[in-house]
Amino acid sequence: MGTNSLLSGRWARRALVLVLVGTGLTAVIGQDQKPDQPGAPRQQGQGYDLRPRFVAGKTTRYSLWARRRVRWDLAGALGTRSWEQTIDSEAEVDWQVRDVADDGQATCLMTVLWIAVTVTGTDGQQRTIDTRQPLDDDDPLSRRASAIAGKSIQCHMAADGSVQGVDGVDGVRAVLGDDPIEDEVFVEQAASMATIPAAASGLKLESDWVKSHTWNRHYGTVHEPMRYELGSVECVAGIPLATVSGHAELSVELDEDAEGDGQIEVTSEGQSSTQIIFDLQRGQVAGRNALERVRIEVHHQELDLTRVTEESIQSQALRIAEGEP
Repeated sequence: MGTNSLLSGRWARRALVLVLVGTGLTAVIGQDQKPDQPGAPRQQGQGYDLRPRFVAGKTTRYSLWARRRVRWDLAGALGTRSWEQTIDSEAEVDWQVRDVADDGQATCLMTVLWIAVTVTGTDGQQRTIDTRQPLDDDDPLSRRASAIAGKSIQCHMAADGSVQGVDGVDGVRAVLGDDPIEDEVFVEQAASMATIPAAASGLKLESDWVKSHTWNRHYGTVHEPMRYELGSVECVAGIPLATVSGHAELSVELDEDAEGDGQIEVTSEGQSSTQIIFDLQRGQVAGRNALERVRIEVHHQELDLTRVTEESIQSQALRIAEGEP
């Protein structure tokens, strides 16, 4: 499988938006402060509130980084063959609260300021594009990056931090023409940045809750029943910060139409995890990291051919700037 075909495929294109989540959470929380030290928040009878605190006009800038690594192993009568590819992505994204309804729902604008992508193939050769530099309009990946950078996507947020939908993707699609991009790509990015989905108030330490997500991938669909847990609350430099962890066992629905004719046997497994630092004072995420691993084995019975796909997505986000109304 050549580099050009991967760059024009769903897998490489999605990396431009899945450039998610900051580096070095120690930059957010500094030196740890123990809960029994002066200034550390104490759990009140009503518990902790991890819902977003939407304030019209409030802005936040996030630094995003992601590494998506995939390996394909093909085994059959003629022997075995392997391919690898890694996509490293960086970006800065502005998150602005535009309107807040009486019931706590909000409309936010998510604007990708710039994107830089480095693709490394099996042979170790690298290719880099950066929207801060001149791009080749005839190159599909450069065109995709240019179409996304600078565009504002309107995100409809529930009071509990869940993403209800997005608007504005048509502007990106108009630039791309016959190179499609789904709303769901931007929904996933928005869900992985400023809020914790389905968060609640009155949470005690070790409280947990589940939010199920369904995400598109280049191989099909991933169902992610993420279980979140409030692990600790500490006060650092006068700011109360909650640490929330999440874990999910993934189920995969393979896009069997892409496998062609003939009977196939599919086995798959996957896990995802996340750790989130939540600023209780501002009611928003200060930093987060995440890891997703999936292994899919497809056996084509008539061809006696087996393909194993192993993919990992490592991502981080870090709040780097704040602005008040």
